[in-house]
Formats: sequence, C-alpha cells, structure tokens
Amino acid sequence: MRRCEVVPVPIAGGVAALFVVSLLFYTLAWGMRVDHRADYPGYAEVAADLTDGSLDAMYLRSPGYPVLLALTGSENVPSKTLFFVQMGLHFATIWLLLGLLWRTGLGAVGLLAFAALLCLPPFMEPAAYGLTEVLVAFLLTLGLSLWVSALSRNRLLLAVGSGLSFGYCAISHPTYWLVAAVPVVCLCGMIAAGFTSFVSFRRSVVIGGCLLLGACFVQGALLCHNGLKFNYWRPSTFAGYGLCLKTKAFLERLPASDGAVRQVLIDARNADLIQENSAHTAGSYIFRSGTLERLQEITGLDEMALSDYLARINLSLIGRAPSFYLSDVARSAAAFWFSSCGLQAMFGSPFLQGCWFVLGTALAAVFWFQLPLAVALAALSKNKVFSTVLRPVLAPFSSPVPVAAVVYWSALGIVLYATVVVAFLGSAEPRMRRAVEPLIILVCFIAINEMRKWWCLRPAVDPAGQQNRAA
Repeated sequence: MRRCEVVPVPIAGGVAALFVVSLLFYTLAWGMRVDHRADYPGYAEVAADLTDGSLDAMYLRSPGYPVLLALTGSENVPSKTLFFVQMGLHFATIWLLLGLLWRTGLGAVGLLAFAALLCLPPFMEPAAYGLTEVLVAFLLTLGLSLWVSALSRNRLLLAVGSGLSFGYCAISHPTYWLVAAVPVVCLCGMIAAGFTSFVSFRRSVVIGGCLLLGACFVQGALLCHNGLKFNYWRPSTFAGYGLCLKTKAFLERLPASDGAVRQVLIDARNADLIQENSAHTAGSYIFRSGTLERLQEITGLDEMALSDYLARINLSLIGRAPSFYLSDVARSAAAFWFSSCGLQAMFGSPFLQGCWFVLGTALAAVFWFQLPLAVALAALSKNKVFSTVLRPVLAPFSSPVPVAAVVYWSALGIVLYATVVVAFLGSAEPRMRRAVEPLIILVCFIAINEMRKWWCLRPAVDPAGQQNRAA
C-alpha cells in the first residue's frame, strides 16, 4: 500500500496519451453524436424547465441529469458539447479509480491495463447516450474517492464533499437514493468485526455522520423544494409508475374494483410486447404514448396523485401474488449481471458484439468468484494460525491507513446495493449495471492483485513448506 495519492508522472503520461487516442477515435467513430434513447425526452423536458433556474412543475425524472443537459444546451436535442462533457466525465472516472488503485499497491502494468480496459467500446458507450449512467458512475467514483481521502487524512470537510457527491448521485437516479449509507455501514462493519483499527468506532461515526450530512443536504433540499412548492414530498413522480414494471406479468390479478385501470394497463402491456423493433419485454409499457393520459382520465387524478395510486395498487398486487413478484426479482437480478452491449459499441459487427458479451460475462464471473474467496480470507484472518500464514495478503488491511480494505469493501457494498435495489424495485435491463461497471472492475483488480501477492509470498511464510524443502 502506498501513502502517496498521486499517480507517478510516467504512468500518468501513458494514461493521458491513452485518453487522447481514445477521444480522437470515438469522436471520429461516433461523429460527436449523443444517441436519443427512450428516456431522453423525459430528461430534456426537465432541462427545458430548468433554463430559467427553477422547476415550475413536478416531473417523472429527478433533476440531477437534466441540470447537465441544461448546462450543455441540450434541452431539445443532445449537443456536441454534451458528447465531450460526458467523455470527460468517463475519463475523470477512470482517473479517480486509478488514484485509488495506485494507493492500494497496484503496479504500473496493472494500472495501464485497468485504464485500457475501461477505454474499450462497451465501457465507453454510455458517454454516447443521453442517459444518466456516465454521470452516476462519475459521482459514485468521486464520492468513494473523497470518502477514502477523508478517512486517510482524517478530514471532515472531505467527508462532507463525499456526501454531496453521493447526494447528487441520488437525485440523478432513484436507484441510488440510499447509496450514501453504504460506505458508512461497510466501515462500521469492518471496525466491529475487528478487520481494521486505524480509526476508532467513535471517530468513524463522526466522519460517517459528516458524509450523511452532505448527502442529506442535497437530497433534503430537493424534497423540501418539491414539498413546499408542489406539496409533494418526493424527489419525482417516478416511484408509482416504475413499480408497474415489476407487476407486468400478473396484472390480471388486480381486483375488480380496479377493473378499468387494470384493462388500460393490460392493453398497454400487450401492445408493448408486440411492438416492432423492440425487445418484446414490455419494459416500458406504462410510458407508451397515451397510457398515462388514459389513466388520468379514468381516475380523475393528476400525475402526482396517480403515481401514489399506482404505487398503492401495485403493492397490494405484490401482496396478492408474492411468488410472481419474486420471480420477477430473480429475472431482474440475472438481467443486471447480463452483459450489455449497444449499437455504438458493436460498430455493426456481430463478431464484436460476441467479443464484448464474452468480456462482460467474464467480468461478472470474476466478480462472483472472488467474492466468497475474499469473505473466506477475511474470516480466516480472525484465526491465529491462519492469520500468521495470511499475513502478507492481510498487510494492506492492518496498516495505519488500510486503503485496500476501505476501497474494496466500500466499492463492493455499492455494487451489491445496486444489484439488490434494481432486483427488487428496478426494471430487468442489462444497462442498469452500466453505472457501477467501473466499480465492478475496480473490485476485480484489487482482489486479483491481493490474491496474486498472497500466492507469490505464500512459500516464504509456509512453515511446513520450508521444513519439506529443508528435508
């Protein structure tokens, strides 16, 4: 583990050259265009309202990403400025992660391999879409980097900055509304389990409290704005509509008292299933043109009240058919870890699509393979015999500033948090993993590096092996 937080100049120069080459290549290959996805019009609508500096209505989308659209002049269509800003955000994400990996002890070859991997088309692709993933990935990485710096330097202001980053991430995508609590819970768990002693439990509570304070400031400001201005104490109206996507397979079980609403939902779902040039999963049936207007006409509710009404009947429906809901949860969890590759990364080549699929699947396999090994090593480290044998690999976890442990467990916690939230509340789309893919790769690199060091040093600390060689 290295105390210096700055990547050496030769490595930084190599990474900077890689960024320049990547920027030139993707600028020419993608023509400085940001693709319109189905979600973009919703964000653009909020961005258009933000041009005067305030929100004049409640919207389906929260305002985090629309602020970026407004700042880059993308209220109507994505601008070239948005393309370069999102490319810059992705490069900044890589740079912050390289700083963390350098402090955990990863060598120059590993750092360059990490940067090169994240500059491949499937990981660069989110920067070419008008979606939240690239912004959320940057905010998660920035929050994690500031959190680690706050702990290593014992600076409360850095913890507040980390909270502000996690808080803005929460108002950019509803999946990450509670993500600020994850690193705090991970640190407290490490201290309670005795895996680190570089900061007392009391001090960790203070630093963690500053992080949560920063997050609550951002998220609370949005809730207060919506509550005081629209009498709607929620970040957006998405919750009720999003929950409809978890019950699409068993809408027929809605009671007769909601018969009119049930029929509208079923018709919209069935139409979405057979729509041409779609995935035929009804993954966004509730947002089909005319569906929400028809529901408002039937119920006599506005958009905010309709969202609450749909949330209520969907929760009731889940209670009526929990096995169907859990089946959808399992599908969503599997889809989250299914490799996602869009048209931009394919360049029209089925062969490239197959390569990117294999790469994404391999990363998921490495992540889930190393997880039980890491837990086993952590558990064995509490045993006196094993702790002696495992001392080399555990060294980064017991030094005065155990960056490797904090980075690993915090990043791992964020990835698992996203998996659980998407599985239980989100839609079954592989692209939902895009925002945490840099952290998944970070976890894999740290795990491989620590296990490599343990394997290389194992013979030197294996008494039985030394005796056998001596004999």
